[in-house]
Amino acid sequence: MLYGTGGVPARIAVVVDQLDDAHLRTPLVEDVLTAFPHAELFVIDDRRDDPDAPIAGHRPTCLAPRPSSRPGLFGFGRSAASTPPIRLPAGHDLVLRIGDRRARSFRVSHDTLDLFYILALGDDTDERAGLGAGYRDRCALQSADIVWAGSRRLMAALRRRWQVDAQLLYPPAEPPTPTARGTVGRRVVALIEGASPSWVHRLENLARLRPDLVVAAYGTPALTERPRRSALKRHPKEATAAYLADVEQAIAVVVPPGDAFDPQVVWAQAAGVPVVAPPPSAAAELIQGLEHREPTGFVLEEAGDEALADAIAFIEANRPLWPPDRLMAHALRWSRPRFRRTLKSLVFDAWCAHLAVVSKADEDLGLIPASREAAIPD
Repeated sequence: MLYGTGGVPARIAVVVDQLDDAHLRTPLVEDVLTAFPHAELFVIDDRRDDPDAPIAGHRPTCLAPRPSSRPGLFGFGRSAASTPPIRLPAGHDLVLRIGDRRARSFRVSHDTLDLFYILALGDDTDERAGLGAGYRDRCALQSADIVWAGSRRLMAALRRRWQVDAQLLYPPAEPPTPTARGTVGRRVVALIEGASPSWVHRLENLARLRPDLVVAAYGTPALTERPRRSALKRHPKEATAAYLADVEQAIAVVVPPGDAFDPQVVWAQAAGVPVVAPPPSAAAELIQGLEHREPTGFVLEEAGDEALADAIAFIEANRPLWPPDRLMAHALRWSRPRFRRTLKSLVFDAWCAHLAVVSKADEDLGLIPASREAAIPD
């Protein structure tokens, strides 16, 4: 095994489960490659319009080619039997996988350090999934030496569902364009990506209780609703420019419950806008409620429709409690330079611990002399 300088492995493979042109994961991949410029980039499912386009100067290697248009079994796409297995080329000391969907676990050798960075868990990881997609997820999680999670809620879900103890590592979350606090209007921005029908119903009631407000909703709920007249002004989650423009003039940003880290929560604070979040959510981790001396948001204590309307009214009447400068400074905790420094530190610690374990095992087997430990970087 080759050792890099400064406690960093010389051969690193960065494996991304999925890439597409509109996904928010691309800045994270760019930061990982910036932190480790000598790494190789692999993509399991590359859905970008130009798969050959480099990311941070790295041209990705696709591990699973796009399925052909040839019909498969029973005419429904390509058959599973004709899909080649996903294999990672050998010769890497460390594999850092970034993903949130099901994928096969792979391990090139017993000396390879596997790191798995989970950003979110989809429905396919539910414990009720049985031995289908959830089984592959469990194998991938349990085969990794270290699992990082993007929120404390996700850490608890991994422990509850798969008995996997993950470490916390928040992803970077900087707005794609500079933001500034504008003139506060009669507008509330709501994130509904993956939200339950009951949460969408609460937002509908907010719009009816406060007809003087415009409730702009961004994202797609978890379940498709029947076509009906809505009191919400709907936008797709990918409408980033419209979202930032609305946020700059919003009274507050309302987010739904969930385990996944949402960078748009940080974007709102970077624009100086307070965030309203329910307590059982990853978003509540990203804000400081009224129990803090310097709040940056509002954590709901009740689940009723009136509680949400009361929270908006309280923020309107007490705007000095949330000065924009404080919220902008709080958002810097998730800056990209800070993430790169944290990632380097975690990889350094994991790699040094891995070298100590491997060297001790080889020494016990008589494969290397005890003096070999001097070659391990401090």
